[in-house]
Amino acid sequence: MNDTFNKEYEETLGVDLFTKTISTEADKGNGIRLQVWDTSGQERFKASIPSYIKDCHVAIIPFDCTNRQQYDSIDKWIKEVSMIRNNDEVWIYIVATKCEKPLDSRCYTCIEMDTKLQTLQRQESINNNIIQYIETSAKAGYSIRKLFYNITSKLLAQVPPNKQ
Repeated sequence: MNDTFNKEYEETLGVDLFTKTISTEADKGNGIRLQVWDTSGQERFKASIPSYIKDCHVAIIPFDCTNRQQYDSIDKWIKEVSMIRNNDEVWIYIVATKCEKPLDSRCYTCIEMDTKLQTLQRQESINNNIIQYIETSAKAGYSIRKLFYNITSKLLAQVPPNKQ
């Protein structure tokens, strides 16, 4: 969030709120302030998650690219978002993290991910949801800015020109 990597970062317990300002060509240099709610994926905090999802415009589902359990839970989280949003369009970003690690340490193949994405895109288009995929590395600074720039650009594209 702050363009820095902290090795001592502690995982979220409950919910954390971050703000990030992104400038794009479309915002005429004003910058757009995003509110990013980081909800813990832990089961004991599951009851609070729907209140954050119901009004969101974008849902980011991160997973450690070397952790098969997290990879397998992608479908569950997308179903959760879809159910809570109840056919109200939302952009869902599947974000592979720790992609600085060697390719052979990943818990999935490119073909497996492509198949998963095609299936999810087909399923979620019925619910008005758009699935995106991006590979990132906070440690290497890889594609983090790109992720937020992409999200901001998509959000701005949805706002009528006279409201920008």
